[in-house]
Amino acid sequence: MIIPFAMIIANTAFPAATGVVKCDLPATASMTDVIDVLSHRAIDAVDRARSRGWKDDFTLASVVAPSADFSLGGGDVGRPLGTGVQGLRAMALNLRADSFRFSTWSGTPPPPANACSEWKMDVEFIDSKSSVTSTIKFSFRDGRIVSASGWKGFFAAGPLKEIER
Repeated sequence: MIIPFAMIIANTAFPAATGVVKCDLPATASMTDVIDVLSHRAIDAVDRARSRGWKDDFTLASVVAPSADFSLGGGDVGRPLGTGVQGLRAMALNLRADSFRFSTWSGTPPPPANACSEWKMDVEFIDSKSSVTSTIKFSFRDGRIVSASGWKGFFAAGPLKEIER
């Protein structure tokens, strides 16, 4: 069962203000769908956290646990960035990303998975202007981000010669 990402974001079902946590994902889904939905949830949260209306964004507040820890390192120094939505905002602004990528399931059809259990998703954020990539490991519980940490590093990219036949 493929779950449209926009539908999941639009139907967020945990009131952040009350502290009640209710997973808004189906109890059973294919692992492919879980990877896709949670990775996109992390990407959407980063996008929302760096926007102007982040303080009043109910969807953002509902997908980030208030106690979620955020950290980002570079070189030989790791830095805690804070907790909750404010911690994610600090991370999002620090990433300066203009694109992202993540790996999906590519093996045999995966077994059903509980989307509301604990999951870890790696998402790479790319700042192509500065040639910096940041791989962030997002941890989820009940469909919410409960932590994210990562490391920045430089990258080089370029074309290859055409295949000779």
